Amino acid sequence: MLLVLSAAAWPAVTSAEQDSAPSFREGFVEVVNVRGNVVVQVAAIEEARARPELSSSNDPSPLIIFDQGSTGPRIRVAPEAPVGFNILVEIPYGYAVDARAPLGNVAVRGYVARARLFTQRGRVELTAPWAMTQLLIRSGARPAELVLPDRLRTAPKGRDRNSGGWRLRHIPIDKKTTYGVVEVQALATGEVVVRDMPMPAVSPVQMHWRAEESAAKLLARLQGDPDREAPERRKPKAAAAPEVDASGAAVFRTDVRMVQLHVSIFSSDGDPVPRLEPEDFEVYEEGLLQEVAVVSAEEAPFNLAVLLDCSGSTERDRDAMVAAGLGFIEVAREQDRVAVYALTDAQLRVLSPLTSDREKLRGAVESIRRLAGGTPLYDAMLLGYEQELAKLPSERNALIVVTDGLDNQLQGAIGAPSLVKFEQIEQAAGAMNALLYPIWNDPSAGREESRVYKRMRQLSQGARVRLYQIAAASGGRLFTAPSLEEMGSVYEDVARELRTVYTLGYYPKNQSFDGAWRAVEVKVDKRGAKARTRRGYYGL
Repeated sequence: MLLVLSAAAWPAVTSAEQDSAPSFREGFVEVVNVRGNVVVQVAAIEEARARPELSSSNDPSPLIIFDQGSTGPRIRVAPEAPVGFNILVEIPYGYAVDARAPLGNVAVRGYVARARLFTQRGRVELTAPWAMTQLLIRSGARPAELVLPDRLRTAPKGRDRNSGGWRLRHIPIDKKTTYGVVEVQALATGEVVVRDMPMPAVSPVQMHWRAEESAAKLLARLQGDPDREAPERRKPKAAAAPEVDASGAAVFRTDVRMVQLHVSIFSSDGDPVPRLEPEDFEVYEEGLLQEVAVVSAEEAPFNLAVLLDCSGSTERDRDAMVAAGLGFIEVAREQDRVAVYALTDAQLRVLSPLTSDREKLRGAVESIRRLAGGTPLYDAMLLGYEQELAKLPSERNALIVVTDGLDNQLQGAIGAPSLVKFEQIEQAAGAMNALLYPIWNDPSAGREESRVYKRMRQLSQGARVRLYQIAAASGGRLFTAPSLEEMGSVYEDVARELRTVYTLGYYPKNQSFDGAWRAVEVKVDKRGAKARTRRGYYGL
């Protein structure tokens, strides 16, 4: 028999579950309803909230009380609530929840970090992306009805050695890293229904191995889908009938497309070159001079996504990483928006989406708890771009990556190596509508001369070269710092770099977009001025 009515009575967390626990835990809430059901739902909100289950209003209910429980914030139902009073509790992504409905049903829906549910004899309903979520159900007896998705039908189930009751356990074995943990305890439940769901398209937690699918789609689009017809086989489109204006004259329209380039313009001393006009630029595509139509000034706003490598390979303390994150928030100009992401536990965590709220950004960076886990850096860079910047193709974007560059691919595939290969991320960088600015800190710095030092030095220099190539492919630039603790001059270097960037728009003379690669070169008609941009694009 398993009857649990206090958080302290939960069984110890296993090592596997501890490994999957969020290291950027944003909050915890305890829910108790002794009058009816509890439904927990994960939502894109900032604070936990609760309402009667069938109510569509988020206004406070006098029958739902928010107070402080024995282990943290608690939501409970007032004693005067009628029997059968059911509540819906919404929690933000990243929250942990303990929910107890001794006399009712329990349910959890969504991509939850950790959920512990208890009911004596009620129905249990669980909906989560089980490809990355662990599950443990313990009951005094086998459920009278058990409904499982295909993914869980082979999960170990049967007699629980510890209690003599029944249990079901699911740990995704086809992935090296997981995120969520759902635990259920029941005295005896009549029905358990488990449903699968896809990973939410918008989520502040992304498993690194999802980048492999993203890279495959991106590169297939860049290189031309092998299933689509070759350009020479395509049937020409039928000519559209001309439009007619008010006077009856035919009006022919041409569908032309513009190409955008982010170009850094700097003097021989590395200083910004201000106040350039379209006539100051020459753009060559496949060797042919193009006409520049639009130039966005160097002071136009940027979207800056700052990716902090908080994996175990950084071997730096939490304070140094927090300081680095705060430093790059200060680099942003008043007109810029900033997002902060973290690579930790082989996952990409969105600490803050793009915002102009500097206080919110500082609080997000200061929420960093520890540096841990493998280093699938290339996966994280691709996911970091796709999280928000990829959805803003007409805006000026930059991805700043604070890292030692030591993807586990470089270390014999130990830990959690990226599934996206270096050659793939380099090619993808050339197609991103964003400048990549890796900030490399040398992991071998300060080490004593030894065989380990020599090996680390070799790895670190290889990592540096790779980061340089990725940055160059995007038109960005690699910055170096001796260590996280010695980043002072880098902040101003990045700020100066952002002031060198212009965005050019031109209509290619070749408007036949057949997917082929087109080399691009930009020149500036200013003495001593130099231009840096991506090497070309795929004409899609």
